[in-house]
Amino acid sequence: MRKIKTVSSKDQITEGLEELDVKRGIYLSGRTTDGNLESNFGLYYGSKRNKLTYLIVALIFSINLFITLPILLLDLSPFYHSSILELVANFLSIRGILGKSAFYLLLTLISFNFTPIAFYFFVRNNVLNQELPAFLATLLFILPNPLFGNHIPLIFALFSGDGAHLLAFPFILFFLMYMQQYLISGVKTYWLFTALGGAFIAIISPFAFFNFLLVYFLLGIGEGFLGGFRAKFGKVIGVLIAILSLSFFWYSPQILSQIQLLPSVRVAFSKFYSTLPFAAPVILILGILSFMFFDRREKLQPIFLGFSLFLIYDLLYIASKTLEIPGIFTPERYILELSFAAAFFFALMTSFLFQYFWKKYILSTHSKFVIVVYELLAATFAGLLLLVGYFNFIKIDYPKLYLDSLITSSIKGIGNLQRSFNFQDPATIFSISVSAITLIILLFLFFKSLHKRG
Repeated sequence: MRKIKTVSSKDQITEGLEELDVKRGIYLSGRTTDGNLESNFGLYYGSKRNKLTYLIVALIFSINLFITLPILLLDLSPFYHSSILELVANFLSIRGILGKSAFYLLLTLISFNFTPIAFYFFVRNNVLNQELPAFLATLLFILPNPLFGNHIPLIFALFSGDGAHLLAFPFILFFLMYMQQYLISGVKTYWLFTALGGAFIAIISPFAFFNFLLVYFLLGIGEGFLGGFRAKFGKVIGVLIAILSLSFFWYSPQILSQIQLLPSVRVAFSKFYSTLPFAAPVILILGILSFMFFDRREKLQPIFLGFSLFLIYDLLYIASKTLEIPGIFTPERYILELSFAAAFFFALMTSFLFQYFWKKYILSTHSKFVIVVYELLAATFAGLLLLVGYFNFIKIDYPKLYLDSLITSSIKGIGNLQRSFNFQDPATIFSISVSAITLIILLFLFFKSLHKRG
């Protein structure tokens, strides 16, 4: 049985994500009477956010800013292909509030600086809140290294013309943490935030929303393995309905009909239907095996999530390289998620190995030698990442990369479809009404839950 402490209306936002601190896994603090031994594991065992956490966040922020700073002096507006962002940029520019170039620079600053921090906390919440694996995984994610073709994933995603996807990515991680918390605690606040966040992502970038749904359903399945599958999956479907209803004004029937006619969408559906007879049995078998292996095993739930993401994004990338279809099967679009999945899986494996050595050697022998070896290995790996990352960074010719990207970046699709709102059209009125009514209902339920808890 999980013990979830009651969250008051006053503290449910600030305390909310900390609920994940007590939700699963082996907690290493308090497991030994040797205070000196335990104090040596401040980086490793799970604990609530503290000064060390925010010191690491500041270090990640500084490293990421250093490697992305050179491109912030360039005009980045050509790399954003999104009708909603174009609409906002034109609105601000016409009224003299903010020029287009400055607007897209602001969006880039948000995505570049928020992504590694969101990634760090997402990983930390899934590796028993251990600081060191989350920190090493974040370095692996943001620094250019041979695993990811010596690219900086954030810059690669932007220069591929996928700026809207990059902007939405940190919000995917952020709102999925709220979704995770909602499945555990059932607090309506997290339901509201997840629904609003999901709709926000869907409006900014349909491709980012596709990736959001992949992780979203895997989280729901993983939490369902721990018990109450039907109830939790009912929550997953309920939030999804709220997300689709909130964003229905942007994806009205007219837009949905246009989407169906896009060549890339038609080809994608054609390929999907052709592979379905082969994929369905494989998915069914994998689902049964996953249920048998992960059912009610809390400590393995993050492994299920990490391995599934790594496998899915590897397959999507390989399929995209094979098909080379514009839109959802463009291989470059998956570099960001593939880097995320690989770094996340690495963090889980690092955490798992530490748990193994802790239980087998340290608790039984109180050996500080193992601690020293582990710290040396971690420091060596971090040093190699920084060293390799720095040498790869200084080799990057940003002006040439920028000019080449202006020619090759042409990611356009569903996100580029232009909207026109005709308030005399019944379909337009209907779609806007659905979104407005959904928002009112969500807010009503939210304030009602606050009143009950107050």
